[in-house]
Amino acid sequence: MAAPHVTFGRPDHPEGRRTLPARVNAEHARPNYFYDKHTVREDYDGKGALKEETDKRYVVTVESGLSYLKLTQLNGKTLSPSEQKKKKQNDRGDCRTSEDD
Repeated sequence: MAAPHVTFGRPDHPEGRRTLPARVNAEHARPNYFYDKHTVREDYDGKGALKEETDKRYVVTVESGLSYLKLTQLNGKTLSPSEQKKKKQNDRGDCRTSEDD
């Protein structure tokens, strides 16, 4: 007899939903949670002087061990919903990471 399967994931995410055997899902079950992420990137010229600084703030949602990043601020400016959508389209594919990394 085949093992029962459990479906998980986000139906609105490009990767869609995934199915795993129930025992595998139970072994790796993790609680869902979210947190804020702040990154600062500094680029320097050949002389060591600061050339450019990029400051980004994200809300990170973790579901089933996968992280989904939503950019909320860029260089101290809160992004409007339309700007967030535009950034999301530009960053497609870079917003999903495994918590096991």
